[in-house]
Amino acid sequence: MNETTAMDAKSTQTSRPRWLRWTVGLIVLAFLVAAGIHLSGSDSDRLPTPIAEAAETPKPAASQPVKTNKPTDEEHVKALIGRWKHPESYGDITLTLKPKGKGTMFVEFSTVYSFLVDDELLVDIVWEVKDGQCVFKSISGKPKAAFELVTKLRGKVREYKIIEVTQKRIVFFDKRKNEKKTWKRLPDKKKK
Repeated sequence: MNETTAMDAKSTQTSRPRWLRWTVGLIVLAFLVAAGIHLSGSDSDRLPTPIAEAAETPKPAASQPVKTNKPTDEEHVKALIGRWKHPESYGDITLTLKPKGKGTMFVEFSTVYSFLVDDELLVDIVWEVKDGQCVFKSISGKPKAAFELVTKLRGKVREYKIIEVTQKRIVFFDKRKNEKKTWKRLPDKKKK
């Protein structure tokens, strides 16, 4: 076999996985775009929010102090600080919430999504709790191309109603998807 034939055979072997990767990636991208269009349809075809507002309770007399068991936003912030994990259809998410509203989100994409995006994505976020809602804003991410694609498809801001926060889990309600999401607390990383 001459040199040209050997080089052609070698380039064919290396281009097949790339061709296959691109084909699968384009198919997944088309699926994600179609799903995004479907999910972003009008609000009239969405299910009503299952969280019912509490029935009106009698108001106490003006001289009586109002007692409530509902945690304050500050109490929620203190309880949320830590590491949390949640499985999604596209991979596992590890959320690290730090004091002063900073944090990171680490996504390990499943096999299908890793063809399209990358194997993993690290996103710097800012977060706050306001009126019982936890708001996450994506600031930047690595790899940059994966961050730009994901934020273009899914947006940079997520807002969840806080249903429950315990030492072991958080339960959020995602209004956009009309579903509850449960996050499990992870042990803190040991400092070296």
